[in-house]
Amino acid sequence: MGKRVLIGKDLGKDDREALREANMTGAIFAMYVICEENKEDTFSTGAVLASLIMELTRRLAFTDPGIRPWADHLSCLGIYGGIGRPVFFEEAVLSAAVRSKIRKSGLEDHRWSKWNSSLP
Repeated sequence: MGKRVLIGKDLGKDDREALREANMTGAIFAMYVICEENKEDTFSTGAVLASLIMELTRRLAFTDPGIRPWADHLSCLGIYGGIGRPVFFEEAVLSAAVRSKIRKSGLEDHRWSKWNSSLP
């Protein structure tokens, strides 16, 4: 599952287009991804389990800095993929204080920041 915060002035072209298509000015974007395995392709054998391990490690690393190098390594292996359907939530699901901070200060680029636009 992936989540992105689509609020603020620093949105890229694709994010602005997604909001325009959803007829929203700001939103929380979520996508639940279904990973599949092709038994004839030896590279994809174990892809479902590998994706699960990578995703769980990334989520644990968000609160445990000691395993972040391992989580980064797993993320770079290219095992994550699949299909999914996007869901947009009104930005009002965030508190007014959080929305205000994002609009004022923007989001951070640091991968492990709780203010990053992509969250576990």
